Amino acid sequence: MKKITLLSLFSILFTVFLNGQISGNKIETTKTKANISLDDNLTQQLIQDATKTPSGHIRCFSDEMHQIHQQANPQMESVEDFEIWMEEKLKTYVKDNANNKASRVIPVVVHVLYGNSTQNISMTQIQSQITALNQDFSASNTDISSVPSTFQSVIGNCDIEFCLAQIDPNNQPTNGVNRVNVGATSLTTSQIDGTWKPQTQWDPTKYFNIWVANIQGGVLGYAQFPSSSGLGGMPSNGGAANTDGVVILYNAFGTTGAVSAPYNKGRTATHEIGHWLGLRHIWGDGTCGNDFCNDTPTQQTANYNCRTHPYNVGACSGNTTGEMFMNYMDYVPDACMYMFSANQKARMDVVLQNSPRRGSLLTSTVCGVAPLNANFVASATTITAGQSITFTNTSAGPNPITSNSWNFDVTSQGGVTPSTSTAATPPAITYNNAGTYTVSLTVGDGTSNDTETKNAYITVLASGSQVCDSTAATWDIGQHGSQTGAYIWGGGNGYIMGQNSYGDNGWADKIPYTGSGTFLTDVIYYFSTSGTGNVNLKVWGLNAGAPGNVLAQQTVQISQLGTGGTPTVWSIPTPPSLNGNFFVGHDHNTLTNGDTVALMAAPTGTNTVWAKETTGWVDLATYSLDHSAAVIPVICNSSTTGEKEILGTINEILVFPNPSNGTLNVALTEKKETTIEIYNLVGELIYTSGNPLNTQLFTINIDNQPNGIYFVNIKSDNIITTKKVLIAK
Repeated sequence: MKKITLLSLFSILFTVFLNGQISGNKIETTKTKANISLDDNLTQQLIQDATKTPSGHIRCFSDEMHQIHQQANPQMESVEDFEIWMEEKLKTYVKDNANNKASRVIPVVVHVLYGNSTQNISMTQIQSQITALNQDFSASNTDISSVPSTFQSVIGNCDIEFCLAQIDPNNQPTNGVNRVNVGATSLTTSQIDGTWKPQTQWDPTKYFNIWVANIQGGVLGYAQFPSSSGLGGMPSNGGAANTDGVVILYNAFGTTGAVSAPYNKGRTATHEIGHWLGLRHIWGDGTCGNDFCNDTPTQQTANYNCRTHPYNVGACSGNTTGEMFMNYMDYVPDACMYMFSANQKARMDVVLQNSPRRGSLLTSTVCGVAPLNANFVASATTITAGQSITFTNTSAGPNPITSNSWNFDVTSQGGVTPSTSTAATPPAITYNNAGTYTVSLTVGDGTSNDTETKNAYITVLASGSQVCDSTAATWDIGQHGSQTGAYIWGGGNGYIMGQNSYGDNGWADKIPYTGSGTFLTDVIYYFSTSGTGNVNLKVWGLNAGAPGNVLAQQTVQISQLGTGGTPTVWSIPTPPSLNGNFFVGHDHNTLTNGDTVALMAAPTGTNTVWAKETTGWVDLATYSLDHSAAVIPVICNSSTTGEKEILGTINEILVFPNPSNGTLNVALTEKKETTIEIYNLVGELIYTSGNPLNTQLFTINIDNQPNGIYFVNIKSDNIITTKKVLIAK
């Protein structure tokens, strides 16, 4: 029996994309991610204005993305600020410092954002890019000999090595690749930076994040410039931490697989990483501009075609050698660029020594071998006395695990059969007495041991107590990964629920259920919404396989629904009894222009979603879809409210929705004894949960309070966490 799974809103946000349902796997990171609001109109204007290569591509969009981010965040550092900082740092730069030499390793995670199998590039293609980077940044590339003799003396060996991470943020083994199905065959730069980067990024102080995608607008790639640091009175923000990294077009990444000429030697990534490490374009982004490197001749403008040396001698004042068009920071095709200069290396050294989220990468250990890590999960964490639980050993390590030591009753509560085990897969464990149980597992590989202890992990209620579960949910984080999306009809026809030319006015998800004598007490929905109209939350019985009689319903304003990553929890006032399959969803009578209620969905292999069309209910499998909706029904063995739990890890205490109409949900990072108090703006206590409760998900109703700001104090382990919420009814 699986307890309620509250779906990963804690580390992701959901978004809506044209023609897409989003599904994929990601590694949970250590903090909540937030969408970033970028100006799409400015983005489109800059794409339109950008000079194109002969193949119609935008060779680099880094400067433009910096401008877009700076508009969204006026406190961001300017190019001028960064160069003042760089000039000061270069004055104290020691060229032969040991920190600037060999074996500076930068760990990489490659996030593959794909919409089809071609864009889901192979591991071979990814590895070919890492190989190309290691050659280019060590001046060991096979075409380095093509550098003209005029520039041979200033070739820069950057002494930088890149490696695919071997340890993920959860301390588990990885191949350094995070594949995410975005449900769309192309993404705008605003979608990538505004949504996908924050959702998927691994800790940028430990991992260099590279995103590979089919970028709209012909963009080959772009980077986030480094931040400066250490100069008083100057901005130090070169961009948000959760967008830091580079983005590369999927068929310009690497040297094999889906790549296509003239961008098939991995030099797009080399160029963008140059920006990420503080380099400017070699022509200084102006006619005969300044790239702040004395050993790169002043260059008139970008070169988009291969040139023959010497080229453009004297076009800029002081240029007696011709242009260094073969430099990685020019715009020529991949086959014609093959060098960094010594001054460019010096700039990269300064960034690696001083810039936030750059130097820390050199001490990151994630390219090593993942350590031994004990872990386990239970099939249920709340049961009634006499029931059994199955424990799954999820431990992992660099060497085979040779020993397992389980203790299913660490605090000696008694009544546990068996209470210990040395099996890798223990038998079903029966808990005969009511109480709270701590469980531990120690694993060994012959050379080291590791222990995982989960305090107050198992709650055993008295026989006959109410137990709620979500085994009937067809949409679950364990099945579908941690991302989903609202389905949208193509051709500009609108959302599947809302203003659309198909006339749909309802969505229902079929819940396969074989139980009886139970009650549906709650439904957790994930919506994407807009507008101010009303929508009907509903539960239907079965009628010849389609939604039939209405078992429960409630009309709510769209503005009261959670949207994106915020769930809507519908606690049904009179829980309907269940006996077999049923449907959960929503519909509407009329929606005004602009009103949309789109229920999230994810691919499952077997379609469970039905649409209420003008002719009646239609199984969406009719349209070759295989999705289930993001709904979680909570089924209990009595109609009264019982303890509710969350399976999975959340990374911070949550209070949602916020704003609220008076009903608040409080989700803790783990199940523990907790007391909740709520105060109004003048400090009056308006709610208390009373004695500590040992649960993980609370639902609190304070709709008798006036609109305004309230403070929720969550007390656990002598620690008080305060969350501010707005009541707006």
